[in-house]
Amino acid sequence: MKHVKSVTLLLISLLLVQISFAQKLITAKELKTSKDVIIVDARKVADYTKIHIKNAVNIPKAQYQNDIGLLKPVNAVASVLGNAGITSNSKIVVYCKSGTNAGRLFWVLTYLGAKNVYILDGQLSAWMAVRGPLTKVKPTVKKASFTPAVNSSILAKKSYVKSKLNSSTTILVDARKADDYAEGHIGKAVNIPKEKLMNENHTFKDKATLSALFKSAGVTPDKEVIVYCKTGSRAGAMFFVLTEILKYPKVKVYDGSWNEWSVSL
Repeated sequence: MKHVKSVTLLLISLLLVQISFAQKLITAKELKTSKDVIIVDARKVADYTKIHIKNAVNIPKAQYQNDIGLLKPVNAVASVLGNAGITSNSKIVVYCKSGTNAGRLFWVLTYLGAKNVYILDGQLSAWMAVRGPLTKVKPTVKKASFTPAVNSSILAKKSYVKSKLNSSTTILVDARKADDYAEGHIGKAVNIPKEKLMNENHTFKDKATLSALFKSAGVTPDKEVIVYCKTGSRAGAMFFVLTEILKYPKVKVYDGSWNEWSVSL
């Protein structure tokens, strides 16, 4: 009987891990026992240099986007990923401090066709809470070749956003803070600050709470959702919530976001 109980508990434990991975969200405890995973620190170089998860490679925003936040050419981004030892088939876990940069990189990797991309729930602080190994030492990286397979369905360009301003089946969501939204926003965009997606410990809020948050703002699964912020970072975190936790089927990120849009005002 004890043996049966032990096997049952093991199966339940494995099922819970599968459930977590199914929604592309992984806990620090799960990451500690995961194998063949490339961990990516999405913070600035200065922060990465001070301390980071052992064996994590560093891919800050400056490596894959320009000064106003627009994504660099696909081949240039693919080269950055390959230099970090990442292929399109790699199992990748991304983290940062608050989930913002991790969300941005999650979207970038997904846009380029990577299928096995996950976010560490609770970010670096969650890893520290479970006493995961930390270091200042950069890992030795074996360069790889990342072959992009662009998923254009999750990218909205400026011209596309303009064409949807008066659409009854498309809704724009501004992920910036309320003060920034109040100073100016795109069309009839609703404001859902990225901070409302997270708990104070940087874990994502539960599915029921997130679902209620979006539906109360009129952001429902039957609509096409275009998310933007200032440079695409907050929008990336919101893209993750909508597509991976809430399973919304039609979500795009306006990569140029407010920085690009406001130039023409």
